Amino acid sequence: SEQLVVWAMRRWLHERVEAGEQPGLSLSHCIEEPLVTACGLEQGERAAVGIAAFMTLLCASSRQARRLHRLECTGVSVDECLFLSIIAALQAGDRFLAQGRLVWLMPAPVAAIAERNLQMAADALTAGDRHLPQRLGGHA
Repeated sequence: SEQLVVWAMRRWLHERVEAGEQPGLSLSHCIEEPLVTACGLEQGERAAVGIAAFMTLLCASSRQARRLHRLECTGVSVDECLFLSIIAALQAGDRFLAQGRLVWLMPAPVAAIAERNLQMAADALTAGDRHLPQRLGGHA
């Protein structure tokens, strides 16, 4: 499940760069297929929309540059671990942890919207029986 989410974030970013970083571009369609395969049609589409919306907000509002590895990389960046830990916290019902990490990433008003987007993705992944593990220290 973690690999699926990391791949979706990396793929979204790759497609955004390829598309010329157009403002307001959703790109959820470019990450939908594997999520639908893993979670079913409805849940996969919801997960794709939630992840794409989060990534759009992150690129527009992050307090600093974030590092995601290339699609083919087998390692996971610190930022990717952070994003996974937020989704895992939301799946576990720990909104306090998720909110704290999101506010660290972006201004509070934007973080509240990002939380709703990631909650949609977390709920869809859970409904599709794709659970992200919570790890000691909160990092994935």
